Amino acid sequence: MLRMPWPTARLLGYLLLFVLTLGIGIELARPFRSASIAFDSQSAVLYFERIVSGTRLEQFIPTTPKPLLTAVFGVLYATTHDWRTLAWATLGVDALGVVLTAALARRVGGTVAAIFVGVALANSASLLFDVGYALATPYALVGWAVAGLALTASKPRYALAGLALAVATLARVETLVVILTAFAGLAAARTRPLRSWTGRPPRSAWLTPVLGLVALPVMMIHDQLLTGNPFYWAGVASRYAAQTNVHIPGWIDVAESLGVRYWAMGAVILLASLGILRLLRERAHAVVIGLVGLGPGVALFLILLAARGVVVPIRYAAPIDMAVIFAAGLGLGPVLERLAGWPSLDGPLRRMWARIGAPGMVAVVAAASMLLTGPYWHTNSSLRSVVRSSLRLASDADRAVAALDVALQGQGGIAVEGPRVLVPGPVWPRIAIDLGLPLTEIATSDGTRLESAGYLVPGQFLFHDRAGDSAAAAWVDFEISEPHALGSLLLDPLLVDPSGMWVLAVR
Repeated sequence: MLRMPWPTARLLGYLLLFVLTLGIGIELARPFRSASIAFDSQSAVLYFERIVSGTRLEQFIPTTPKPLLTAVFGVLYATTHDWRTLAWATLGVDALGVVLTAALARRVGGTVAAIFVGVALANSASLLFDVGYALATPYALVGWAVAGLALTASKPRYALAGLALAVATLARVETLVVILTAFAGLAAARTRPLRSWTGRPPRSAWLTPVLGLVALPVMMIHDQLLTGNPFYWAGVASRYAAQTNVHIPGWIDVAESLGVRYWAMGAVILLASLGILRLLRERAHAVVIGLVGLGPGVALFLILLAARGVVVPIRYAAPIDMAVIFAAGLGLGPVLERLAGWPSLDGPLRRMWARIGAPGMVAVVAAASMLLTGPYWHTNSSLRSVVRSSLRLASDADRAVAALDVALQGQGGIAVEGPRVLVPGPVWPRIAIDLGLPLTEIATSDGTRLESAGYLVPGQFLFHDRAGDSAAAAWVDFEISEPHALGSLLLDPLLVDPSGMWVLAVR
């Protein structure tokens, strides 16, 4: 097994990994003039404002509350009134999560595993998707890594691991699968057939799953304050599925898409299988339980959600990807050791190792990680373009807010039938927050209804953006630079950018 020669070199390696991960994230997200913030994360700020002000949520928002993001993003925005702080915080948390996970891989599997896992996670398209939109997976990754480090310490810290899993649950509710897997594993370890192999777990080990469930009352208190319904979080996905016009894949479709996804990662899956066998041989049962929960456990959870008629985007598979990458890193070390010790290759490989030294070995393992898992721009070529589009929409929204704020103040308290402002759906919570409007006075624009009677009324303001509005053909009459009659209405442009955004007054 490759060993870093000095502790200082190891710390330098972690620092370089942090910088590398941060640099890749910055190149993708680019939160300089504005920031790409997902609908879910914008909603977290809205939830914070409603809870702090003691105001119940005015209407249904189709995103499951995540109390950790409510607290973190809510405080950041309340302190700075700058959406970019959410993006920068996520970039830092992502880099921290990757470093902590690599440190866990080194503790369990050695330096080869740490290099493989660190480089693969830094380039993981599924993790970077959440980085590009300031979503929750990086925050959960920190919780998962801290729990693993606590459980694999020379003296396991079961309480700390449980609290870390609770925090991760408040970011990604799928962490409950890991907690339930831990309960099942501890119960199985107490049975006679498994006791001789696993050893009898100490009673204090039960602290990990028990304290992990602390997340549930926190979620209930959060939603009670927000909506008056402590179980609001449990029904959001089903309620959204019942209202949306989006095609909802069945459980067979979801199972097939997961199968295709991981069949394409055949080499990584093979290494991950070797990594699990290694953990079982070394009796690292806590790590096995975590990987089973995040891997097969989350896969089964997603299939069950689809069977209930819930929309299951493929990005929900991110925890599975993290588990596969981690296990694959553990499986690579023994492969390299076996290869280096192969009799017919012993001489050439030993001479090669001696020539390239430790820096060369780092480069070899990093290259193997890149070859097997691929940089995000190769494994998901559309990721950069969709994040750039979201960033353009965010920048346009910032300019639109300034124009809308002046227009609303000039309008005074004139009554309007229906919402006063119509905006693209992806930035609806963001603009409601920036303008200080209740949700009853701002709505998402619908290109299919623009010519419907009564949809547009005098006194309204309309923000149209090609980067955020669908049904492009329906918006032709609204992409104007001069006042334009639309039936009995007059569309008066307040802000025009011919490259793709318009703010119009309806008179």
